[in-house]
Amino acid sequence: MDAVTPRLAIVQGGLVIQIAESYPEGWSPSEGVAIACGPHPQPGWLYDGEAFTAPPPPVPESVTPLQARRALRQAGMLAGLRQFLAASPEEVQEAWDYAIEVRRDDPMLAGMAKAFGIDEEALDDLFRLAATF
Repeated sequence: MDAVTPRLAIVQGGLVIQIAESYPEGWSPSEGVAIACGPHPQPGWLYDGEAFTAPPPPVPESVTPLQARRALRQAGMLAGLRQFLAASPEEVQEAWDYAIEVRRDDPMLAGMAKAFGIDEEALDDLFRLAATF
């Protein structure tokens, strides 16, 4: 009876760079480390030394104002944003109130995030959340 060769994820720096479905006995990759894996990991997945995880979805370039408000409400930040806007110059209030999209790369958004102590990763997560609405 033939031995079953496990599916291998080739991992370099915590990132799956390749999957080996079949390989000769004694084979090892020229780059990275070969780790036995189940059927799910694919190139681009992450490996933390114990488990494979799918990468987070990409960060949307923009969301609608309604999506942004719903994400902020779910994160418990909408009331604080309203207070911040009430104390902001009229131009900032208008930009928020009349925007047709909220762009991730908007300098005003970066300033608002900084004022709230929101780092880049948390802001990305808010945009990913907003895109689900």
